Amino acid sequence: MAEYRLVFNGPIITQSANALRHRVAFILEQADFESLTLVFSTSGGSTQDGINLYSFLRALPIRVHGHAAGHVGSIGIPAFLGAHYRTMSRFSCRPTGASLLAGSLIFAP
Repeated sequence: MAEYRLVFNGPIITQSANALRHRVAFILEQADFESLTLVFSTSGGSTQDGINLYSFLRALPIRVHGHAAGHVGSIGIPAFLGAHYRTMSRFSCRPTGASLLAGSLIFAP
């Protein structure tokens, strides 16, 4: 059995979100599939694509481990929270823009 790791590093845009979904679908079809870890590092991007990634990860028939291996900001935070189990460094998730001024940073255990 194999543990698969995918790295998502860059903006959340339609092309990158589609590429991630296609790669995850491919991995799920592998005979030696055991587990999946998504390594996130993104400054954000398209709100629609970020929410779609969240919904996609939550709907998968397996539990996904998400790890923030760098900055995760803006719409990247909900996309990262789509993973069922999450780990991150203390400084990985940061609010941006108006949310910083309002003091509305939300951390999920």
